[in-house]
Amino acid sequence: MAKRPTTMKSKVKRASLRKKPSSTSRKKKTSSRLWPFLGLIGLFLVLGLIFYYLYQYPQRSQSQLNQKIEILDKTIHSRLFKLGFSKKDVISRHSLPRKRGKLSWRASTIKLQLPKAVSFPQIKTEMKRDLTQWDRNVRLRFIEDPSKPQRVEVQFGNLLTHNLIFYPPIPKKKVGPRVAIIIDDLGSNRRRTRELINLEAPITLSFFPLCRYSPELAKEASENGKEVIMHMPMEPYGFPGIDPGKGALLMGMNETELYRRIHENLEAIPDIKGVNNHMGSRFMENDHRVGILMKELKARNLFFLDSRTTSKTVGYRTAKKLGVKTGQRDVFLDNNSYDEAEIRRNIAELAEIAKNEGKAIGIGHPHRTTIRSLREMIPRLQEGGIEIVPLSDLMD
Repeated sequence: MAKRPTTMKSKVKRASLRKKPSSTSRKKKTSSRLWPFLGLIGLFLVLGLIFYYLYQYPQRSQSQLNQKIEILDKTIHSRLFKLGFSKKDVISRHSLPRKRGKLSWRASTIKLQLPKAVSFPQIKTEMKRDLTQWDRNVRLRFIEDPSKPQRVEVQFGNLLTHNLIFYPPIPKKKVGPRVAIIIDDLGSNRRRTRELINLEAPITLSFFPLCRYSPELAKEASENGKEVIMHMPMEPYGFPGIDPGKGALLMGMNETELYRRIHENLEAIPDIKGVNNHMGSRFMENDHRVGILMKELKARNLFFLDSRTTSKTVGYRTAKKLGVKTGQRDVFLDNNSYDEAEIRRNIAELAEIAKNEGKAIGIGHPHRTTIRSLREMIPRLQEGGIEIVPLSDLMD
């Protein structure tokens, strides 16, 4: 039988059937190329997550530790304050850097004087309640050795954050009657001021702010161990007929002018410890204006002695209200500067007030009669058990 001829069409068809790959084989080939790429991406993601947690976890732990220690510090101080501690009971405070692993912090050591009314068992009870209830990771260790100061170690987890050392109260020295003597109106007479500077007693010297020799003599007084304050001029009744002098605080000044005048006066004499008023019978009766002065004194940590030039003065009351250390004059020593016997009687009266009330404050002026009377009377007061002290010792 003769062979059927092969047509061109059938040849092409067979060739195309041989060359064309199936869709399944194409998919297999594509997926075989994709898997290594996907695996590489996955590896990078895993490594990225590992590095993220290795870096981020310590960062988060450090931040949390800092926050906890800050809150712990505030809680400790709040509890000590509520127990009755004050700034004067803090002997010292310092902190040292510490590190454990990747964590770093500062551990505080605080040395405190126990107030007379606070006991160590109270401290233990209150701190346990406040600190351990605040966070269960807080641990307290109480160290009580009769031969050493009592201690409280505060830990957060196993990290020491605070070491509190409590020293026993210092027994109060028995204080006898005390007298402060202030001589004001200083700054114009060098000779008499130097006589007062050389007086062998810790009297307090009060200088006018804008007097010619005030800065020079005030510095000399300080260098010779005398306490220096400012004699602040203020408007009296009868002004301007009665002149309080340069730098006076006047009722006609607005707040800006008053602040400027107070600032200029206080800057005029360096190293003053406080202020007392010169005249000011009108000014010292005005709550608002006296308040402006007291705010400035408080900002500078200066005390105020009310000279009591008017029975209606608000000086002492306003100073107390605004937290300024203060006191009041008890006796003017030399209203009659010509009568030396009267000056000595006034000094004796000052001593009697001190014996009855524990302390007394007298104000005098740089008259010859006053200086002579002080030279004679101060040794008598001291022999009678009266202690002459700087004015700042009697401010409260």
